[in-house]
Parts: sequence; structure tokens; C-alpha cells
Amino acid sequence: IRDRGGDIKLLTNVLSRSTVFRSAHPEVVSEFVNKKIGRHTIEVKNYETAQSCLSFAEFSELRLTSLSYGAEVKIRSPELERVFHLQIITKGKCEVTFKNEEVLLEKGDAIMLNPNELIILNYSFDCEKLIINIPESAVQFSVLSDRGCIPKSGIRFKRLPVNLFRFPSLAKLFETVFLEVEDYNSDIFCTFDPYKEIIVRKLLC
Repeated sequence: IRDRGGDIKLLTNVLSRSTVFRSAHPEVVSEFVNKKIGRHTIEVKNYETAQSCLSFAEFSELRLTSLSYGAEVKIRSPELERVFHLQIITKGKCEVTFKNEEVLLEKGDAIMLNPNELIILNYSFDCEKLIINIPESAVQFSVLSDRGCIPKSGIRFKRLPVNLFRFPSLAKLFETVFLEVEDYNSDIFCTFDPYKEIIVRKLLC
């Protein structure tokens, strides 16, 4: 990983063996997302030519998603219910609108979306992203273990994207988790707990 150049691949082919939809209608993918990832409504532009793709896997309380709507879409999310969303842009752009702020995410950018925030996401037609759902309880447990208490105001991440091209070791960690989960075996399920703990601790640094 060196820069944002088009010839540089970032977290490609992860969850390739966990495909749920390929060349599907965006609203079909949206229905799955509502059930498994987060409540929202979708507005699709030029949906006649849209070919949406989604891969999905779960392990150790985490939900991993690779998502592309294949069209310009606007997603309105009322509130994330007791879950943090780590979103990583691997291609294209995504504009995130909060109540009083807008953040533009481009290739390589990662951001944590907090629970109980109203957000609007505008995807470019070529936007591809990875999403890691992290339960609020997992983050709280890590903070309690390290600091002994949770702030009265709760745990909130700043609305500042981090570009993974600047942190290749972090990108490699995410890539390892996405690749390992596809080799998931119920007999070794407990081996994924350390990955969950490492991810949470890394994000809290």
C-alpha cells in the first residue's frame, strides 16, 4: 500500500467466498442490509443499469460486509442501534452527512460511525466499501478493562476519517480478519476472539 493510485489494491477480494448477491437490484441488497447490518431507507439513481454486489460473514459478535450498489444512491439511516460501524472505502467516494457536518470519504478512508446518530450517506456510482459492525458492548468492555470506567457522555469516536494508506499495518490487520473468517470452522470459533479484541483496542488508540 503506497498511495491512492488506481493501480494500488486495498483490501481486495476479501469475503470473495461469502458472496450473497452478485449483479442484484439495489433494493434487494438494501433489504438484506436492513435485516443484517443496519436500518435505513434507500434512494437509487439510474437503477435500471445498477448491478449491486454484497458479501457477508459473521464471527465473534462482529459482522463483516463487502458492499457495492453499482449506482449513485442516497442512504438515510435513522440511528445505529447499540452498534458501531467501521466503514472503509475501497473504491469511489461516499459523502457522510451528520446533523451539522459533512465528511467526504475517498479510497482508503476509514471512519467510525457512532450509535444513536442520524446520518445520510451519498454513494458515488463506483463506490465500494467494507463495513465492520462492532457491538457497543465490546467497545465498552475494552474501555472498562483499560480505564476502569466509561465516560458519562458515553463512548464516541470523532468524525475524522483515517486514511489506511498511511497506516498499512492497520489495513493488514483488517485484511487478515476478513480473510481468516472465510476459513471459519466452528471447532475453532474461540480463536477469533483475540481478533475482535485487537480491532477494538486499535480503534480506541
